[in-house]
Amino acid sequence: MLVIGDTIVRGVVKLARARGLGPYATATGAAAPEAPRRGIAIDQPGTRSWEELLGDGSVRRLHVIVGDANAAFERAGDPRAINRPERGGADDTFIDLYTAQASVPAIGRS
Repeated sequence: MLVIGDTIVRGVVKLARARGLGPYATATGAAAPEAPRRGIAIDQPGTRSWEELLGDGSVRRLHVIVGDANAAFERAGDPRAINRPERGGADDTFIDLYTAQASVPAIGRS
């Protein structure tokens, strides 16, 4: 739950910065400059291997070990997390997550 909560907060802060809302507004009240826009080529034919999808960034991986997760919870300062560290060795896997936008035809077919 703490990982999900942190992800939501980071997303909201990123959105507020992009829109220049609240404490993220500039002194003139204008929104912060927009980051360069990126696009997805949804018209790519065929399929690709797992290695190709990882290599070109179509599939992204997040691997976090227990030691890093516990350190991040401590830095966050929430006593609920600090008092209940994740069990296991510091080098054990906490999460190994792969994600992709499967609605892109070439990614979904692959």
